[in-house]
Amino acid sequence: MTTSPPADVPRIKARVTELLTESGIPSAAIGILHHGQITEFACGITDVETGEPATPDTVYQCGSMTKTWTALAFLQHVDEGTVDLDTPVRAYLPDFTVADPVASAEVTPRHLLNHTNGIEEDYGDPGEDDDVYERMVANIADAPQVFPLGHTHGYSVALGYAILARIMEVIDGERWDDIMRNRLFDPMGLTSTSTGREHVDETRAATGHVIRSLEEGPIVTPVDYLPRAFGPSGAVTSTAREVLALAHVLLTGGTCAERAADRVGRQRQGDDAVEGAGPRPVPARSGMGARPHRG
Repeated sequence: MTTSPPADVPRIKARVTELLTESGIPSAAIGILHHGQITEFACGITDVETGEPATPDTVYQCGSMTKTWTALAFLQHVDEGTVDLDTPVRAYLPDFTVADPVASAEVTPRHLLNHTNGIEEDYGDPGEDDDVYERMVANIADAPQVFPLGHTHGYSVALGYAILARIMEVIDGERWDDIMRNRLFDPMGLTSTSTGREHVDETRAATGHVIRSLEEGPIVTPVDYLPRAFGPSGAVTSTAREVLALAHVLLTGGTCAERAADRVGRQRQGDDAVEGAGPRPVPARSGMGARPHRG
């Protein structure tokens, strides 16, 4: 493995600290992956009420980066031949229906992945039980089109990736949470990455904050967690290091290490880098176009 010169941590940390102060953001965890080596550090505090300092081991909610995790698992199915990007969703979910008959019959996983399906996020309250994504699909029978299928890009905050999750649940016969753990987290050796709040170590978790004004500064959010409907699109929690393990997979053409989080070199402000085990395949090489985040 090729090593690289250490990142200029003091200079980067000083600049990040300035940006946090200017923006009123309590903390940030920074990870840099370069030539297989990770440099990581953290700035700020995890909770404005406790003043607990952030560290590289602090766990953050990934938000919409979760879609990348879900997409990777879905593209594994594509590589395995159990699903096709351009086959209608109804081939996998026979009862799939929305208000528009054309969208009902022709929407594909590619439309969902690329945010070009145009379906209104009108899925009601699907609850917090294990059948949440099945309910979301059932609840959109009357959902209208915001625009015609495939006409343009319209960011789907939760619905599109919930439908993808439901397709995977039907194919694999297990919950989306278990699919993510069995297909990605465990094979990659990710011990700090999870899909449910019940699996998060609260002593390591950053508290959510809202900023109503820079004068007031950040305050602890009254919302403790995202509804489960947002799981496949926003609920994964992780550390900067383990997110970079995912980046390593994507940058190496769908191949990660056996326990990828241990294979990439590590540097914590001067700590020696370490190397781990050899590579194993985590297939997900099906080509997808890039889309901007607008949610």
